[in-house]
Amino acid sequence: MKRVGSLGQTPTRLPDRQEMQVSTYNEGAQQTCQFFRKTPGEGHEFLMEDLKDHLLPKPTPQSNLGDASSRPFASLRQPFQGVDVLGLKKRGQSVRSWIRVDASSGDSQVIEVNKFTIMRRCDLPARDLRLLDPLFVYPSTILGREKAIVVNLEQIRCIITADEVLLLNSLDSYVLQYVVELQRRLKEFWNSDELKRLRECNAFSDLSGNNSSSDYLPFEFKALEIALEAACTFLETQAAELETEAYPLLDELTSTISTLNLERVRRLKSRLVALTRRVQKVRDEIEQLMDDDGDMAEMYLTEKKKRMESIYYGEQSMIGEGVQSFSAPVSPVSSPPDYRKLEKSFSFAKSRHESMRSSENGKQHIEEMEMLLEAYFVVIDSTLNKLTSLKEYIDDTEDFINIQLDNVRNQLIQFELLLTTATFVVAIFGVVAGIFGMNFPIGLFNSSSAFNWAFHQTPGIQYQKLDYNHFSTLHPSHLYQTINFTQITECVNETTKSDVIQLVKLLRSNFNPGEAESSDFLDRSGIKPNDVLINSVIWELRDGWKLAFFVFKWGQKWRCDNEKAWSLMIWVLGNHKKFNNAWCLIRDLYQSSMNTQRPMLIMIDRYAAANEPAEAIRTFQIMEKFKLSPDQNSFYSLLHTLYKHGYIEEAEEFMFLNAKLFPLETQGFNIILEGWCTTFMDILEAKRVWKEMDKCQIIPDEHSYTHMISCFSKVNNLFDSLRLYDEMKKKGWTPNRKVYNSLVYVLSHENCIDEALRILEKMKETGLKPDSTPYNFIIRTLCELGKLEDARGILSRMLEENVSPNIDTYHAFLEGVGVNFEESLELVERMVRSGNGPTRDTFVILLGKFLGVDEVENALKIWVKMKDYEVFPDSKHFVIMVEGLVKHGLKVKARELHNEMISIGIVEDPKLTKLLKDSLEDECRKSRKSRHEVRRVRMHHGKKWFSVKKIKNIK
Repeated sequence: MKRVGSLGQTPTRLPDRQEMQVSTYNEGAQQTCQFFRKTPGEGHEFLMEDLKDHLLPKPTPQSNLGDASSRPFASLRQPFQGVDVLGLKKRGQSVRSWIRVDASSGDSQVIEVNKFTIMRRCDLPARDLRLLDPLFVYPSTILGREKAIVVNLEQIRCIITADEVLLLNSLDSYVLQYVVELQRRLKEFWNSDELKRLRECNAFSDLSGNNSSSDYLPFEFKALEIALEAACTFLETQAAELETEAYPLLDELTSTISTLNLERVRRLKSRLVALTRRVQKVRDEIEQLMDDDGDMAEMYLTEKKKRMESIYYGEQSMIGEGVQSFSAPVSPVSSPPDYRKLEKSFSFAKSRHESMRSSENGKQHIEEMEMLLEAYFVVIDSTLNKLTSLKEYIDDTEDFINIQLDNVRNQLIQFELLLTTATFVVAIFGVVAGIFGMNFPIGLFNSSSAFNWAFHQTPGIQYQKLDYNHFSTLHPSHLYQTINFTQITECVNETTKSDVIQLVKLLRSNFNPGEAESSDFLDRSGIKPNDVLINSVIWELRDGWKLAFFVFKWGQKWRCDNEKAWSLMIWVLGNHKKFNNAWCLIRDLYQSSMNTQRPMLIMIDRYAAANEPAEAIRTFQIMEKFKLSPDQNSFYSLLHTLYKHGYIEEAEEFMFLNAKLFPLETQGFNIILEGWCTTFMDILEAKRVWKEMDKCQIIPDEHSYTHMISCFSKVNNLFDSLRLYDEMKKKGWTPNRKVYNSLVYVLSHENCIDEALRILEKMKETGLKPDSTPYNFIIRTLCELGKLEDARGILSRMLEENVSPNIDTYHAFLEGVGVNFEESLELVERMVRSGNGPTRDTFVILLGKFLGVDEVENALKIWVKMKDYEVFPDSKHFVIMVEGLVKHGLKVKARELHNEMISIGIVEDPKLTKLLKDSLEDECRKSRKSRHEVRRVRMHHGKKWFSVKKIKNIK
């Protein structure tokens, strides 16, 4: 790169210091400012309002703007005087809020000015200000004007002058970070030793702009550089997120080709195209500036300002009379404002030296600007290359899928050909059989008692027509639960309970098909059936569908088959995958003019539980055949059932496919969000659904925010949890108990105990009384850190607020670091006194804890203590004890416990059996080795004795 010398001189080589500056720009661009890369809430303990109040002071009224005299050369430009604001507003000039950053001090303030004032202040046309209007969408643009640089790069929309930066007041985090970073760099510069050295070298008085230090950058370059950093970082971050989401999705698509995956790839490709277009526009804009020396020369605002000032002061002798007239007293009515006079003097000097400016444009030193743009051109070009590579990968994946589909199509054609051939062969045999076939008489058709058995199994019963219209108006939360099993055994008196027990014993001991078919099998028991008895017996016999069905038929005989009995019997049959029998019952209900909506929903639930989501969806679709019009609540019940059993993708796909029949609403999206946030805890999918809601113009409600905050807290994302919490309050939604518990959890997990306690105070202020759950989160964190005293303080605070500790509270202390054996037993005694256990999980915690720290004796004592508390061990306890004893060498005791486990009827664990077998083989191997060593030693001594005896005999 060459620097053009003065007129009449040959071009000279760029000095070494300026060549080194190119690498400095490249390093700064490649290692893009970490301030923009890190999460805005990272390392901060305050909410988003605190950050905004800290960065943005209160707006300054238009009449009380900052005094221009406090800035350099303030007497040459008075920015906002002499403008009739009210008149402008009446003519439609709207007032906008701007963030102003001063170049001399680095201070920022919020000002409210209108469009006309900005045009006069920055000497910009109206079309340039339209680029910054947030109501319009314009591509990225960088324009160099006489007194300002207009920048429109992604979120950064600002006007850069030689004295200040004006940004549209936005709540976007990148705008706030831009202001903070610009202030930091300005303050570092004004407080640095470099500034002192520049002042000693009289760098600021050099009107030609050739500073003595190549490290000095004008204010407008610094502001432009930070804007480029912000835009490049934002686009690079979006490209990285797109890559992270794209490659696993494309790999999944190659393995599983489904409609949902194809739709997700289509949306991903649309996002990729849009992002590539934006990156390409930024790259083209930077490249266009680098190719045009005149545009780069226009951006040297400080240098042009100094030149104009020198011209102005140099021409005072030529326009002295005009200047003197400015200072003469005149009438305030006819006298124009001071800045108008100053502009007239500038325009006079400007017209006189227009030819001089045109000749000097060729001598502008644009090396610094070119190096700055080149550095960020490399960064944005790298981002564009990433997106291009991703686009090629998507195209390759599409080609691969097309090849797979062609292969499958060929296989289907081949199979169809074989099937057609086989059908033709079978048809030939059918023709032969039809020609030579004969009809044989069947005597069974002439018997009048041939079909009595069938009629005996389905006796004719007259059913009453029940009113089920309330199903269509149920609240979705109630409709999701197809049958309430907790109410089956409610209101059962002691007599009915004894009858249920007697009847169940009778059926399980004496039931066989031959005797069960007799109509008086259960009548001989002397028990009179009723609705409650039939429902209770069916529920007790739910593990054997034949016995339950037999009791149901017995109830039909005595007309004790109410709605609950039918629903329960269909549930039992579906639970055993006897769907054909269940459909027969539904058909009987329909033929008896009874409502079949609840049984149909039960069938949907049982199909989903049996890993048959397609049948569940088909059941919903055939509800019309039973004269049931699927309403919105039934639709939501289907979505909830699919998500509950793990088929959230099928639920989401079905919701979008039926968007015309069932319009997309917030409640449907909430079910999908709940599935991704609660069942799968997949934050990426939850974010995708959240964006789909915004794309479909669905407004999130209280439950939407609750699901997202809960999901973010479970993955320990503190910033996004607090951000959604603030957004939820701004939208007018009141946070519920689950939201506050989630915030306490994530704050406790990040060791922000004080902030978690403040959230509890806010929870109390809203009228919600905290239960033991948030306190348990804090206590568990403190116990894991070994801060037992602080945990006891939280427990005392719970008791003062009349919040009773539960079993999770005591488990948190038992799992804490530093709790010895005696303290553990004392906690168990407190659990007994408070009525919170202990349970089997309590002793699982204690056994695992003491065996993990090599305290086998204490673990054996705990094992003995279990029986004192009437807690009987299950397979978990035996597995923990046997593995721990084998690990510490107590293999005999481990075998004793294993034999005890088998003797009490616990199913043998294959892993445990293999462990004991391996330990026994190790013992046998060691025993054989020791016997071999003993035998070898004996043989050695025997040979020695024999040789000694032989020598004696020879002598």
